[in-house]
Amino acid sequence: MRQDFFPQIPLEALLAALQSTTDDETRFSILLQLGVVADPRAVEPLTGVLEDENSLIRAGAAWALGQIGHPNAISALIKALEDDSEDVQEAVTTALAKIGEPAIGALISGLSTSNWYVRANVAAVLGEIATVNCVDALLLALKDSSPYTRAGAADALGVIGDARTVPAMLKALEDDNPDVRGRTAQALGFAAQQPDVIDALLVTAQDELPVVKIGAILSLAIAHDERAEPVVLDALMHEDATVVATSCLALQWMDPIPDAVPLLLTLLGHPDEWVRHNAIQTLGTYADEQAVPALLGCLKTEDVPELLEAIVIALGASGSKDAKPPLKRYLKKADPELTVLIHGALLQLGDDKALSDLTEAIRSTEPSIRSQAVWALEQTKDPRAVKPLIGALLDNEPDIRADAAGALGILKAESAVSALINLVKNDEVPDVRQEATIALSQIGDKRCIPTLVHALQHDDNAAVRAEVAYALEVFAEERAYKPLMMALLDVDPLVREAAAYTLGVLHYVEAQQSLKALLSDSFVRVREAATKALDQLET
Repeated sequence: MRQDFFPQIPLEALLAALQSTTDDETRFSILLQLGVVADPRAVEPLTGVLEDENSLIRAGAAWALGQIGHPNAISALIKALEDDSEDVQEAVTTALAKIGEPAIGALISGLSTSNWYVRANVAAVLGEIATVNCVDALLLALKDSSPYTRAGAADALGVIGDARTVPAMLKALEDDNPDVRGRTAQALGFAAQQPDVIDALLVTAQDELPVVKIGAILSLAIAHDERAEPVVLDALMHEDATVVATSCLALQWMDPIPDAVPLLLTLLGHPDEWVRHNAIQTLGTYADEQAVPALLGCLKTEDVPELLEAIVIALGASGSKDAKPPLKRYLKKADPELTVLIHGALLQLGDDKALSDLTEAIRSTEPSIRSQAVWALEQTKDPRAVKPLIGALLDNEPDIRADAAGALGILKAESAVSALINLVKNDEVPDVRQEATIALSQIGDKRCIPTLVHALQHDDNAAVRAEVAYALEVFAEERAYKPLMMALLDVDPLVREAAAYTLGVLHYVEAQQSLKALLSDSFVRVREAATKALDQLET
């Protein structure tokens, strides 16, 4: 949230108003302003507000304390983990995670409290902080008497991704609580390519309890092991709809399995909407023409908007000219958003008139229509889509600007480089700058290098800086090396990881000593990136 969003009001006046007013809407607004100002002097009065009778006000105070990020708030925030409001718990968890490493010691102490509710929330926060300093405490929490704490610890260990935790997590697959087994199975996704982990997940996937089976299937889907294929295919026929829907999704993460198509076609008549939606979506990713007749049948019978959208997208991806006449006929009864998707599908299928329809839609007064038009133009992969997409970079909706930037990157639109550079320099929304950065790396035009180097050094958003560090890999320019070296010292682990990765890919030997220093970084992913980079420098 930008600081200039609110008028400048002295801190003393804000704190006085917070104490004197009884109007909750006004108090909440003051809390937002205190978070934006982020003055440590507000910590003490804000900790008192954590005991307010209104849960919205308590959540606002927790948010503000997180924005300030001062260690003096830690003890009060940990106590607030006992709050019975989910909104407050979420705000407190986020606040403690933002404070980060200074909170770890107090949080670990919180794992010893007699209140299982607090212990479970503490495990969640440690997962948000996600440093190796949390690992030993979380391994103990994995043996906690409360299944909620054990499950939270498994989640957290999965986020941290430290290989040392694998033996204990494999043991947790035998837990007597199904939720713990399921969440542990999913958490093991970070190690899903290890032979012993794959073996254990294959066994766990035979568990008939849906929550356990789902966790194992999701991890097996990213294992890239052919032994997972029959397990996922078998799960498509499971009696539980959630297992079936999840298995459809898992197929989208795996290499195509031809035997899946007939099974997916049978699911088009499944009574559960989520199953039908995921089956349709997966058939779309397979782009198999044998699915077209069944999808056209669904176009006649389905009336759920989300399912109709998935059907149209799948038909466009199929490449089958047989789909054009039915899609054109359906235009007569389609709502405006579905109409845009149909035009996109028709353009994919070779109907050139649909381009003008999409160009008109991208100028609609309705943001939802413009958004669908941007997405549809991206899917067509048609070079003629570039011009309207460049226009969409000026949209007043940041999501649309971000999507348009992403589409231009996929289209490798060199004519968009100047406009994308402008977004990286000037757009106020980090997501837009991030998407523009990715697009510039996909296009690969060296004109953007000075802008990217400046963003790596000065952008105030860590995700943007990290994306820039990855993007600079494409250019292999000497002028990027020193900024990347400096990025190894960035306060955010995302940036350090990205810089280490890129320096390794670029074989920048002078980075060797700096990379060795990252081998003791608090974050596992940074250590792993540094290790891999050093290996690359030695080959």
